[in-house]
Amino acid sequence: MAKKNFTGSTDSLLGSNTKKAAPTSTKKKTEKEPDSNLETIASYRINKILAEKIKRIAHLEGAKIKEVVEEAFSHLVERYEEENGEIKLRTKKKGFKL
Repeated sequence: MAKKNFTGSTDSLLGSNTKKAAPTSTKKKTEKEPDSNLETIASYRINKILAEKIKRIAHLEGAKIKEVVEEAFSHLVERYEEENGEIKLRTKKKGFKL
């Protein structure tokens, strides 16, 4: 079965426009691109009420949920390190080579 060409029908309805509009970017130019070396994707289970409150804080502050969570985690780590000393991060172990 042959493919049908509907361009004639749509051109008559919408008008024939041979110029194509330049693609527009939906990203804000002021936003920084994430640095893949400094960010990671993480998924955690948390209490529903706590999650809703975090969403509400983000909405009220005009911030992203990611920003609110990141700030909360930063404060937690800072407080922990003040009480217990600097947290030493583990170095990545190289896997076995076959």
